[in-house]
Amino acid sequence: LRAAMHTSALLSAPFINIDPDSCTSPSAKGPYTGGGAAGCVGLRVLLPGRQGSTLLDSSMHYTGTSDQQQSTADQCFRWFDSQNSFTEAEQDTIIHALHMSTPADRIHFYTGIKACRRRPKLPEWQRSSVRRVLTIEDHFQLLAMRAQLYSILR
Repeated sequence: LRAAMHTSALLSAPFINIDPDSCTSPSAKGPYTGGGAAGCVGLRVLLPGRQGSTLLDSSMHYTGTSDQQQSTADQCFRWFDSQNSFTEAEQDTIIHALHMSTPADRIHFYTGIKACRRRPKLPEWQRSSVRRVLTIEDHFQLLAMRAQLYSILR
């Protein structure tokens, strides 16, 4: 990916077609449309024990995304990596991102990906914090549950 990113910049050819809104013109604020590039890309890494991701490298004129978009991308990456330890805020982000899928679809996908991993078997999802992501219908159900909890605690 890194080689394609830099080759794209050198040849002014769009090897990677990414959202052009993540690019800014060097001379003005706004989307970058010059050089024949269809967009910009940033190569990020999620480090264990650190909040969020770290930018390793980027194509020319890459400006990044909003904190909300980056947080969603980070948590979805962790979801696709079949990780099973998420804070409540991270769970909320994933539930919001996956609201178009049913719990059955999420369980099927998550267990299928996890079965392909060559890492030591982690605890089953039923006993981990990812359980909430897999079983809650959508973020509206989560909101209703929180409203009930709030009314009880009040």
